[in-house]
Amino acid sequence: MIKRAREVCGEDCEITIDTADEHYWNYKMDPNKLDPSWGESIYTDFNNFREKALKMCVEIFDSDKAKQLADTLAECDCVKFGDGEWYKFTKKNVTKETAILKICKECDISAENIMAF
Repeated sequence: MIKRAREVCGEDCEITIDTADEHYWNYKMDPNKLDPSWGESIYTDFNNFREKALKMCVEIFDSDKAKQLADTLAECDCVKFGDGEWYKFTKKNVTKETAILKICKECDISAENIMAF
């Protein structure tokens, strides 16, 4: 995914990767210096990155490039964040909503009786 993002968006595109345990980023400016609430995020250049990703976010200023990347990552869903130029890529149909609905089914609870945010 990282390789494809760099091929489509350029070698220096800004990327974040979330794993089960960590948040990785390659921003040109350390976000912890701007906002300490970033916490324990880990800087990496993503060269030789081998962690199992839950999601990848890429800053893409050209919507045509975003579409091109989404098309090349056909196994992923692509969602643009409401603010800024960030796009989130996750495994197709793996969402919080899907997980909640599976839990509801397993626990025999109607989705109308729950709230999530």
